[in-house]
Amino acid sequence: SDYQIPGYMSVLPYGTAMKSLFFGMVEKEMKNIGYERYEFPIIIPESFLVKQKKMEDFSKGVLWISEAGKIKLKERWYLRPSGEGVIYPVVKNWIRSYKDLPLKILCLDTFFRKPLPNKYPFIAGSGKIMLEGHSFFINEFEIINEIKLVSKTIKDIFKSAKAFIEKFSK
Repeated sequence: SDYQIPGYMSVLPYGTAMKSLFFGMVEKEMKNIGYERYEFPIIIPESFLVKQKKMEDFSKGVLWISEAGKIKLKERWYLRPSGEGVIYPVVKNWIRSYKDLPLKILCLDTFFRKPLPNKYPFIAGSGKIMLEGHSFFINEFEIINEIKLVSKTIKDIFKSAKAFIEKFSK
């Protein structure tokens, strides 16, 4: 990595190859347990955020776009810091009855957050590609079972990733 821009990270080819392998493993294993990959908007108008009254705290760490070149935009747009702000308002239109459940969403997208000091770029920096899962079920029993299944799947993925890294680092 190279930290030329405070709070952000540039990833060298070896790092991007490792990320691609890891994300590929995660996507494959999550697909095996029923998750499908979705893509949602990354840049969202402020009017959309304002409609989400329950998400007032959501706007505190948001990065805003107010100009395009020298042109002042009619409304501000924000760079999505996580999926909830755009996924939940859209998904509520997809779920009309119990027949639409379960719905399991996997996102591999870029998320933007307020930059942190250089010592945290991999963990909490901005402009990161991250995996994010969202799932919707009929009842608490299904939710508890899903949490167990996803936890086991992620644990297995990390074991496989660790074994892969150890194999090539000798």
